[in-house]
Amino acid sequence: HGQRVLMSTIPKRVQRKRTAWSRLPDNTVCCTRPGFWGNEFSQPTPQGNVDLYRSWLFSRQTISANAHWARMHEVAGKNLACYCKLCTAHQDGKPLDVVCPDCAPCHVDELGRAVLQT
Repeated sequence: HGQRVLMSTIPKRVQRKRTAWSRLPDNTVCCTRPGFWGNEFSQPTPQGNVDLYRSWLFSRQTISANAHWARMHEVAGKNLACYCKLCTAHQDGKPLDVVCPDCAPCHVDELGRAVLQT
């Protein structure tokens, strides 16, 4: 008798690798600079970058933030990749609805939160 395995339907934050020949997993969108989904902010700390990105995205007060909301359907249901470090427990990806204090702060968590709200 075969076992039934339930797969998570929540997309994941995955960590891009800076090694030669590394490839993104299927169904994954690159969310790094200089791409459209990259975090354009540069603060002294990673958490500062994430805080500023969150304020910008969720304020919807700029043309560029509204453009992101208008294109949110492009990343809905997909894994989101950035170079920010994931903890050992999430090396294979952290579901976008999970908050983990051991993973490095990343704008992808905020982008994922926005995607899950749409």
